[in-house]
Amino acid sequence: MFRSILVGFDGSSHAKRALVEAVALAQAHHAALTVMTVVPDPRSLAGIGTLGYGAPDLARARSELEKDYARGLDAAVDALPADLPVTKRIVHGKPGPELVKATREDNHDLVVVGSRGRGTAASLVLGSVSSYVLHHLAGAALVVHDEAVAA
Repeated sequence: MFRSILVGFDGSSHAKRALVEAVALAQAHHAALTVMTVVPDPRSLAGIGTLGYGAPDLARARSELEKDYARGLDAAVDALPADLPVTKRIVHGKPGPELVKATREDNHDLVVVGSRGRGTAASLVLGSVSSYVLHHLAGAALVVHDEAVAA
């Protein structure tokens, strides 16, 4: 039985499907749900390029990324059932390590993640979040495929 479920959310189709599954599990187990998004360092993103002339404006890029991720998180959580206890969490860093860290710190019973995040090309370069979670998490994890892939 699960009491506290953490779901990683980045706005991708796989993350949206993972959120649907996490909500169903939270409702079935009367568990609390934490929806977490991890804002990456803008320097880690391919193609950040320069913003304007010269070197990239990293402070502005960080701020814009955080706003983008926060909007996606807010929209996802706002669409969840009103009677479900939900906590939103935004952190900065690498998604895999941050999900594992949050699971340990907050004593989540289950972590739910999509099988892919915001693009398969990035997962080849940066590594797979779901793979990281599966290999570093001491507890239970559920990796969810997008419906299009699962069909």
